[in-house]
Amino acid sequence: MARYHRARDAAVTPMFDFTCHLAGMEPLPPFIRGMFRSLQGNQGATDRFMGMIAGTVPVKAFFAPGNLTKVFVGGFARRIRAVASQPGPLVARASNAGGH
Repeated sequence: MARYHRARDAAVTPMFDFTCHLAGMEPLPPFIRGMFRSLQGNQGATDRFMGMIAGTVPVKAFFAPGNLTKVFVGGFARRIRAVASQPGPLVARASNAGGH
């Protein structure tokens, strides 16, 4: 029975810690705020995040460096495309740089 309790506690402690952190009602650290911004418009990453909340994706797997790299890089690329698609001086300069 003790072995079961250790295994159970090891499996649920990461989600418990994450939940306690969010429940503290303290401002989210920049890293977590950035993660939430990066989830916007990324259905696959959002599905994995919601799977983590539901318990079908392990917390350690979601917060693994490889997964977070995909989340942040995808979010950064979407923000760059959004900025680049807006009319204005930056886009005008980039468009004119082609020699037209």
